[in-house]
Amino acid sequence: MLSFLASSLAPCSPQARLLALQCALRSAPPGRVRLPAGLIRAMALPQPAAAWQELEEMRWIRQSVQGSLVSSAQLTDPLIGAPGRKVRGRAADWALRTHQSRSIRAGTPAVRLAALALSAHNAPHRDDGTAEIDQLARASGLSVSELLNVMRLLSAAGGISHWSLDSTTDDLTWSTSSHRTAAPSNEDPGS
Repeated sequence: MLSFLASSLAPCSPQARLLALQCALRSAPPGRVRLPAGLIRAMALPQPAAAWQELEEMRWIRQSVQGSLVSSAQLTDPLIGAPGRKVRGRAADWALRTHQSRSIRAGTPAVRLAALALSAHNAPHRDDGTAEIDQLARASGLSVSELLNVMRLLSAAGGISHWSLDSTTDDLTWSTSSHRTAAPSNEDPGS
C-alpha cells in the first residue's frame, strides 16, 4: 500500500500520508471510509483536521466529515476499496501498531512513517532489512536527505538499533528494536 500511495498520492505532509494510508486500508467499496475518533487519536496526528483538509484539497478524498465520534470520506481513487478488505484491515491495524512504542510515538509523523516503511521492508521474521534508499524514501513520502535525517532521529530515540548506507550501491541497511510487531501475512487465518 505504501508503494501504491507513492504512485497515486501527490506530495503531501507525512501526517496526511499516514491518514491516507489508514483510509486506503480501511476503505470499503466503492471507496467509502469511516474512521472512529479513537482511531484518529491513536494515530497521534498533530492536526488531524489539517490532514483531512490537505487530502481534500489534493482531491484524493471528497466530502470529508469530521465528527466527534467518527470521521468519514469518499476516496476518489477507483482502486481503493478493492476486494481483500479483511487482509487490508489486518494491515491497517499492523500499520497503526508499528509506531506505538514510546520512542516512535513521540516522534513526528515523518518519523512514524519512516518507521512503518522500515518495518514493511524488514526481512521476513527478522528485525532487520536492506533496501535501496530511493525506494524507502519514496515509500515514506520523504526526500533522501529527509529520510537520512529521520534515520538519525530513529537511531537516537532507540527506534532502530543501527543503520548504515552503502554509498556504492545506495543500499540502506538497518536493524529495528526487538519490540517490533510482525508484519501481517497475506494468508487468511480463517482458511
